[in-house]
Amino acid sequence: MNTPKNNYRLIIFNVLAALILVFIQVGFLTGLPFGLASLNLVLVALVFILVFTGLETAFYWAIGLGFLLDLFTFYPFGSHLISFSLTLLAVFLLLEKFFTNRSLYSFLALVTAASVFYQLFLLAASGLIDVFSGTPGIASEMNFWLAAGRELALNLAVAIAIYYFQNFLSNRLKPVFLQKV
Repeated sequence: MNTPKNNYRLIIFNVLAALILVFIQVGFLTGLPFGLASLNLVLVALVFILVFTGLETAFYWAIGLGFLLDLFTFYPFGSHLISFSLTLLAVFLLLEKFFTNRSLYSFLALVTAASVFYQLFLLAASGLIDVFSGTPGIASEMNFWLAAGRELALNLAVAIAIYYFQNFLSNRLKPVFLQKV
């Protein structure tokens, strides 16, 4: 039963979960050694939220996570918000138009697409914001592609772990193919 009290609990739970996720991303993961700091747990979580709950809930999460990351990172304000929103829309279109099941391969393809789109949108959004604000941009590193590849590999490894953990807990991720009528 959807009572206002349950709705408030759900909103408070989602806000606290988003805060915890951003604090883990910014406070813990960025300090890991051996390139493990490249992991983008927020992005992987956003893909799983999209698949499990749908576009509306995932869009609220994208806005909240983008806003919180904009507060705690050195990118121009709004770049994470724009990047998460555009990435979510691109991944949603892929989910609706191309992937018809919830198999491991679908999740890996969605996480791969999300990682690539996110990097491109973040680079473009921060560059545009820098141009319009008149500030010098974030210097692009010579090893940008190496860092992007490392992030993709770590995101895929975490997506596999989350997929199998969720598959162990429930049967929601069994492959369900579209059937002809």
